[in-house]
Amino acid sequence: MKVQSGFRAGWMVLVAAGVSGCEDWKQIQEAFKGFTDPTVAQAMMIGVSAPESDLIDLSSTDFKPGVAATAFLANASDADKMDEAPIEGAAVTLLDAAAASDTDSAGVAFTDMTGGAYTIQPGVLEYAAGATWTVRADIEDESGTVKVELPAAATVAIPEQHTTAQDLTLDFTGQEFHAALIVVLDATTQQVTWSNQPQDVKAVYEFTRGSDFVTTLTIPGAEAFPADAVYAIGVAGMRHGSSGDVEGFNTLLSSAMAGAMTFAPVSTVVLPDLPGGPQ
Repeated sequence: MKVQSGFRAGWMVLVAAGVSGCEDWKQIQEAFKGFTDPTVAQAMMIGVSAPESDLIDLSSTDFKPGVAATAFLANASDADKMDEAPIEGAAVTLLDAAAASDTDSAGVAFTDMTGGAYTIQPGVLEYAAGATWTVRADIEDESGTVKVELPAAATVAIPEQHTTAQDLTLDFTGQEFHAALIVVLDATTQQVTWSNQPQDVKAVYEFTRGSDFVTTLTIPGAEAFPADAVYAIGVAGMRHGSSGDVEGFNTLLSSAMAGAMTFAPVSTVVLPDLPGGPQ
């Protein structure tokens, strides 16, 4: 489906309805431009807290404490194939709220990983709930921005003991997150056993769609907890910006999303009662 083709009818409806005043007309022109702009930007910022449990070591994982930021740029002239049309060679920068209006601010530069992906590794940024971060991309002589307010960490009950291969449902009810990002690691090998983390621009787009809030998410036990072991579950409640937080990109397909991730251990090993332990 072509990005532009789905909006011609909507454009005609707006014109037929009548427009009064130059300001209204300019607003409609800007909205139409945002709908039909073929450039898509998706950004995701994840702030990982240092684990409180000594059973969890994240040093050899992709989830080291700190902020990991990823941005994807693509041409969505054909929205169904935007993952096949990455935009490489852009200058992508993360700005804080104070610097977002200052085009001369250097900000923190993303590294071009090729394939339309740009990243900032943990250790550079500090996550601050309530702050607004802006991602700006300069593509040749064009530029655009997406922004999002960083939410606080989710409050989710994770059991210390669980059954091997059994599904585990996490409850996010009432916390107003648009999505939940989950990763499960084998605490011994530090290998990921299951995660719903999106890996390309199309997957990020699908992950960030929708205005409804997530209530529950079920971790598939057969994949996540395949053996008797100690696992680390990372949970991040995610919120994304609105179309009003997008400038210079396709306003329907572009967005930024952020969340704070915390880790907790869960064991599928049946442990014996220890002397002096809880009765």
